Amino acid sequence: MSNSANNEPQIRTAHRRFAAFGLIPFPMPSDNASSTYRPPAVACAAIWTSDAHRPTYWYGTSGSDEFAPQLQRRDVRRFVHQLSELAERGYTLLTWDAMRSDWDLLASQSQDRVFCRQLASQHVDMVFHVVCARGHRLSLEHAAYGMELTLQRPDAHRTTASQRWSGKNYRPALEALSQHVRLTLDLAHVCQEPGLVAWESNSGRRTQLELPEGWLTVEQALQLPTPDVSGLDRPLCRKTFTAWMSGPQRPRPPRPLSTPARKPRS
Repeated sequence: MSNSANNEPQIRTAHRRFAAFGLIPFPMPSDNASSTYRPPAVACAAIWTSDAHRPTYWYGTSGSDEFAPQLQRRDVRRFVHQLSELAERGYTLLTWDAMRSDWDLLASQSQDRVFCRQLASQHVDMVFHVVCARGHRLSLEHAAYGMELTLQRPDAHRTTASQRWSGKNYRPALEALSQHVRLTLDLAHVCQEPGLVAWESNSGRRTQLELPEGWLTVEQALQLPTPDVSGLDRPLCRKTFTAWMSGPQRPRPPRPLSTPARKPRS
C-alpha cells in the first residue's frame, strides 16, 4: 500500500524534474535448514518528487497492525508501476546507489526483471555515475558537505533506517529513509546549476567531478570512457553494479493491477 501526504507545489529548482526514491531491504529467514541465506524482501520504500513538500511512503499492513515487516509481492509490483508512471509523466527517476542491489531486489520481488532493467537503464544513480567516471564510490554525506548542503538530520541515512525498521521502530525508520531520499533529491538539484559535484577526498583534498550534461542516466554513464584507476587501492568494476541485469528474463511489462492500491492516508 502507499501512504502519501498532500503534494503541495513548490518552486522548481533546475532543469529537470526528479523523482527520488529509496527502499529498505528486509532480511528473510531461510526455509532451508542447511542454508542461512534467503533473498531479502522489500521492507518499505519512499518517493520524493521535485515538486512535492512531502514524500510518498510505501509499506504493508498486517491485520489490525498498522505496519507489516515487509511489502507483499503485489505491493512491490504496484511500487514499480508507480515508478513507471512517474517516468511517463516526465520525471527522471533518481537514486543514490540503487544499482548495487535495490533494482535487483525490485526485479526479483516484482518478477519483472526486463521491465525493471528498462526503468533502471533510464534512471539516474548518482553513485553509478561517479563509479563510471572515476572508478570509486562516493558517500552521500561527503557529497552533500562538499556542495554545502545543510544536513537537517545528519543521522538519517539508510543504515539508520534499516536498523530502526529491524527494531520495529517503523515510523522513525520511514522518517530516516525519507531524509535520505530528500538529501538525494537536494543534491541532484544543487549540482545542476554549477554543473559539478564536489567533495573532500580521504586525503583532505577538495576534488570535483564535472557534470557538463548534468547527472547521466545509467545508460549514458555506461558510455563514458573507462577511467584510469591505477592510483586506486580498490577500484570498482561497472559489472558489479549491472550483473543483475543479465539475470532470469521475463519479457513482459508488469501485469495490469487487478485491484486498485489502497487510498493514501492523510
